[in-house]
Amino acid sequence: VGDKSTSTGVRTGYLLCLLSALTVNTAASASSLSQPLMKIVEAGKSSGQVAAVAEAVIAANCLLTIGADASPLLTVIADTDKCPLYQDKFLTGAGAGALASLSSLVTTLLTRHVDAVTDVTQLYKCLAHCLLSASSHVRGQAVKDVSGVGKTLGGVSDIGKILGEVSRMMKNVTRERMEAGQGGEIGASDSVCVTSVLSSASGIVS
Repeated sequence: VGDKSTSTGVRTGYLLCLLSALTVNTAASASSLSQPLMKIVEAGKSSGQVAAVAEAVIAANCLLTIGADASPLLTVIADTDKCPLYQDKFLTGAGAGALASLSSLVTTLLTRHVDAVTDVTQLYKCLAHCLLSASSHVRGQAVKDVSGVGKTLGGVSDIGKILGEVSRMMKNVTRERMEAGQGGEIGASDSVCVTSVLSSASGIVS
């Protein structure tokens, strides 16, 4: 997984395959991968490039699934104000696989390691972004993750705050449209956003 001679796309594919293969029954056998996965996370944080951060997100997800000591990982990714995993540059440039993985990673932090996070609001924003994604794969993963949050202690409050971020994002879209002189009409370019809201909201409610 740490082979730098392969392209970013191939490495990302490897990591996604590894993540999909990790289950309760297989995680223990992957413990030897903890160190190279940690190096990928550290490299992604240092680089800040979207492709490298995408690898870091998936690698971090793998580490949490493997169940190794989370302390070294949290030291790298818990500062949500500065860590590139949660910033707009990555959120707007990442592919569907990386965003779906980010949704799961953020949900794990929110439900299991929230005390280590510097600003939980940034996690809500990430989940809101995933819920509004143009990709049905990302939205589906985010709905599944957010619904899981609702089953935890205090989870209903978290869902309310996530939906609050969705509302704020939608207001920004409306404001930008009005400032551009488009009035209150919904243009064709906004149809994906509206569809995403309806799809995600109905999924969470159900």
